[in-house]
Amino acid sequence: MPKLLPEKQVFQIKQLRNILIVFLSMATALSMYNVFFIYPSLTELIIDNTKNDAVRVAKHLASTFMPATSEIQPFSANPEIRYEIKKITDTFELNKIKVFSNTGEIIFSSNPDDIGKFNK
Repeated sequence: MPKLLPEKQVFQIKQLRNILIVFLSMATALSMYNVFFIYPSLTELIIDNTKNDAVRVAKHLASTFMPATSEIQPFSANPEIRYEIKKITDTFELNKIKVFSNTGEIIFSSNPDDIGKFNK
């Protein structure tokens, strides 16, 4: 069985002390790098990805339900469109959805109380 050095002797041997200092410095440097570079970059990447997903879903919904030549009309009278929107919100796992007219009026919302109000 190898003979172990007492704790105080580690600090007295110059080579062991230097190795300890180098490893502690590396551990501190890696931790600081994670906190100041990796985590902010990851957060920014997740936010950008979420924004891009939202734009893709909005474009999909717009191309599906709003032809470019027609004026947007309230969806409340058309159960077929309401069913399709419900299916898409379930598929894309959307929490809330609002559809606005050209004037800013809310013509469809996942919260029925919002329909008919104007977006400021």
